Amino acid sequence: MTTKEILDMLYKDIHSVAIGTIDDDGHPFTAFMDIMRADESGIYVSTSKEKGLYRYLNNCGYVSLSGMCGGDFFHSQMITFNGRIENIGPDLWEELLADNDYLYRIFPKGTDTEHDVFRIHDGGGDYQDFSIMPFVRETYFLD
Repeated sequence: MTTKEILDMLYKDIHSVAIGTIDDDGHPFTAFMDIMRADESGIYVSTSKEKGLYRYLNNCGYVSLSGMCGGDFFHSQMITFNGRIENIGPDLWEELLADNDYLYRIFPKGTDTEHDVFRIHDGGGDYQDFSIMPFVRETYFLD
């Protein structure tokens, strides 16, 4: 699979991933987040400034994410990525919200929110497909 195909699957088919980072005390911290966009410029997520996760993402510099689709293990496809994370601010929030219109149920149009967008990039990951034999494992990278 190409990097574009892997990123499309991450955004369209998996969408919700577990993101791992480090908390204020240096301990591991994970949270589920929705992928709001994934392309060759990066993987985009967003969170509220009110959450501890917001602070952790701003302070850690690196994250790891994992997601799976397809059901049980022998019918699944899994994607992981480890890379840098940067806060790019609120400017893309409305555009990404419009691309993920199910979120209007949580944030109706006109709702005043304090969300920043984060871009995950400069790293690599794995795509694994356990639905076929022999199993497929491919590595991909984002600059």
